[in-house]
Amino acid sequence: MEAVIDTNVLVSGLLCADSPPGEIVDLVFANSITPVFDDRILYEYRHVLARPKFAFPKTVVEELMGVLVTIGLQVIATHTQSKLPDEKDRCFFECALLIYSKTLITGNKKHFPANRCPGIMIFSPSEFLDLR
Repeated sequence: MEAVIDTNVLVSGLLCADSPPGEIVDLVFANSITPVFDDRILYEYRHVLARPKFAFPKTVVEELMGVLVTIGLQVIATHTQSKLPDEKDRCFFECALLIYSKTLITGNKKHFPANRCPGIMIFSPSEFLDLR
């Protein structure tokens, strides 16, 4: 299944492998979720995962990024007029609009209010896993 995965899910998954976000990361590695992204999302993934406060080993970040790019679907999203609580999250919404499943997995559902994100399904990692 194709899905846009918010950066916070990847961070949480790497911080705690035995958690719903960790299971999402495992599903990506198992090629059971096809991550969808554009250049903005890839940039954010790389920038956030490299933050010293997380102290992720460089090899872990490189392996995850390699898998995301290899099995993922890169798209070119178009700008929408929707106003989000955090405009930096716009890229995730815009990419989710392009895929058949219209699925976005995030640990911050409040950043994607339904009335401002028409046409996509927004799931927490736990909610997404419950669908499987």
